[in-house]
Amino acid sequence: MLLINFLNARLDDWRHAYKDFIYAYGLGIIEKYSSKKMRLSYTDINSFIANAKGIFESAQVKLYGLQLELKECVNYIYNLNGNEEDKEYEPYTKFQAYSLKHNLINKHTQNTEILLNSLSIFKNDFVSAKLSELTQGINGINMQNGIKYSSRYLDNICFIVLSELVNNNITIKTCKHCGRYFIPVNRQAEVYCDLAPRATNGKKCRELGARTTYAKNVKEVEGLLIYRRTYQKRLMELSRNPNTSEKDKKKFNTWKKSAQEKIKEFKKEKITEEQLKAWMEENKDL
Repeated sequence: MLLINFLNARLDDWRHAYKDFIYAYGLGIIEKYSSKKMRLSYTDINSFIANAKGIFESAQVKLYGLQLELKECVNYIYNLNGNEEDKEYEPYTKFQAYSLKHNLINKHTQNTEILLNSLSIFKNDFVSAKLSELTQGINGINMQNGIKYSSRYLDNICFIVLSELVNNNITIKTCKHCGRYFIPVNRQAEVYCDLAPRATNGKKCRELGARTTYAKNVKEVEGLLIYRRTYQKRLMELSRNPNTSEKDKKKFNTWKKSAQEKIKEFKKEKITEEQLKAWMEENKDL
C-alpha cells in the first residue's frame, strides 16, 4: 500500500500530500529529500504544521519527480493510461527492460540493505534476555528464511515493492471510476478500486460498481485547464532538471501562489471566467 498510496498522492498541495500519504508514514520518509529537518519537539500544532509544511515544500520537486518516474514505469509495465508499448510482453520482462534502460536498479537500491535471514531484522542485543522468554515470543511466528529488505529511503522502498509485485505476478490497475492505481483483490477482471473514498458521499468505487459511469461534475473552465497544464509542465521541468536552483523553486512557488489566489477570486465570483483565462495565459512564465 505504500507504493499505491504514493502513486495516488496529490503532491500539488501540502494538505493533500499529508492527507494522502505523509500522515500514514511520517515525516521521516520524505525528510531525506528535503533541505529542512524535523524538530525534536513542538510547542503546539501550529509549530508542527509549519515545520512539516516546510519539509514537504522543500522536498516537493524531488517527490514529484520520483512519483512521475514510478508512474511512467508502472504504466509501461501494465499497459495503463493509454500506454500500449510492447504490450505483447509479460510485465516481468518489461520491468527488467525498463529498469535497465533507465538505470533504476543502481539508482534506487543504493540505500537498501539485503537481509538473508529472517532473524537478521532484529537489530537489538538479546544476550541479556531470558531464553525461555525469547522462545515463548517466537513460538507460532513464521520465521522462514529468505531474502528481506530494509531501507529508510522512499525511492528504494517503492522500487523494491514494485519489483516484488512484478516477480510475484501481482497486477496493478487504474480504477475506471476515480483513475487511481490499485491492486485487484479478488479477480484480475476488477475495474473498480476499493480505496478510501475521496468523494463526500463516502462510497467506494467498488460500491458504485457498474451502476454509475464516471462523469465530471465540475464544469470545465478554460482558465483552470491552463493552470493545470502550466503547473504540470513547470513542475516536471524542475524535477527533471539536475541544475534546478532554489531561485527556480522560489519562482515556481511564487507563480503557484499567485495563480491559486486568482482561482480563489474566480470561485468567489470576484473575477469572471474570461478574466481568469486571460490572467493564466499572460502569467504562464511569471
